[in-house]
Amino acid sequence: MPVILKVTDAQGYDAMEQGIDLGLSRKGKPNDAMFFIQNEGNTVARQVTLSGAPLNDLQDVENEVISEDELARQVVASKWKQFSIDPDGTFVSELVIGDIQAGAFLTGIQTEKISTQSEGLFPYNAVHSNANILFVDGVFVYQKESNGYASMRFQHEEPEKRFTRHFEITFGLDFEVNEDSETWDEAIPYFSIPVRNNVRGDGKGYGFLFAYDRENKTVVVSIRKEMVGITSHYDGLLVGTAMYQTRAIALDSTKEFTLKCYDDDNNVPSFEVSYGGQQQRLYALVGDSNGYVMKDNSSTAYKGKGNYYLECTLQEGDISVSLRNMSVTTDLNKQPIYVRTIIDDRAEDKVQYNSSIAISYYED
Repeated sequence: MPVILKVTDAQGYDAMEQGIDLGLSRKGKPNDAMFFIQNEGNTVARQVTLSGAPLNDLQDVENEVISEDELARQVVASKWKQFSIDPDGTFVSELVIGDIQAGAFLTGIQTEKISTQSEGLFPYNAVHSNANILFVDGVFVYQKESNGYASMRFQHEEPEKRFTRHFEITFGLDFEVNEDSETWDEAIPYFSIPVRNNVRGDGKGYGFLFAYDRENKTVVVSIRKEMVGITSHYDGLLVGTAMYQTRAIALDSTKEFTLKCYDDDNNVPSFEVSYGGQQQRLYALVGDSNGYVMKDNSSTAYKGKGNYYLECTLQEGDISVSLRNMSVTTDLNKQPIYVRTIIDDRAEDKVQYNSSIAISYYED
């Protein structure tokens, strides 16, 4: 079955049959509407492109379906349309939205600003935790109750937001330790983020691991493979194998990390680490390759969607780990498209204007 594109409006109605009614519009005032495109065929629609167009054509005039004046009005109205996938972004007269996979809607990414003001606003639930969870001055604090070992695993409360292929997170990270403890310089505290977890059904995937050096107040960030994470307090942190890591990074309470795991244009898993807006060079643990963007080109690469988690382990001598200024970008399984109409001075008062949205694409 070839590409079959279906367009639905915000209420889920078939816009190809019923159209999109913009109602009354004023000259110079933007009038926005939202719609979705789904590929119901079994072939990928490539390079899908949107533009404004007349509803009818010259043949309809010749067949006396519409008048020449009506077609002229449609041509004018088609020039009023612009498109965007971001309602607050730039609208253009011709928008290339890319590929739409067979049996799927147009997909995109979504960014969520994570509130750390209170437990009620924090959109993560504890899978397991054996320490205090505090919200202090807009900061999430995971704090041990006593000496010994503590661990946590948190997951997003909305399953569709934690199950993702594209993953990007920005956050500030701080550790608090008890320098008077006899063991404060021994076992290492960790903060970890498994990503694409369980993509193959074996509980493994990629992960970012932060190892904190208490004495120097630095962290090394490593990118792991076959990482499980913390499945329970008793099993501890299963870190897998390090592929790449940064040099030691001195923590600064005014800076944030940005971590990225995504597929490049060739569908190869790719990784980036930034701190304070500066990309950090990543060094291979096997061989001498390094760079700001590193990839997993192997046949065992984790491709597809999996879960992500926020985790940490605190050891004897640790007090707490804190997260602040968080935002997370993940897959959006149903990307809205926005069409904006701005009527210009060519419009006549109390006249109905019709036009259409032209959708072009090619198939393999």
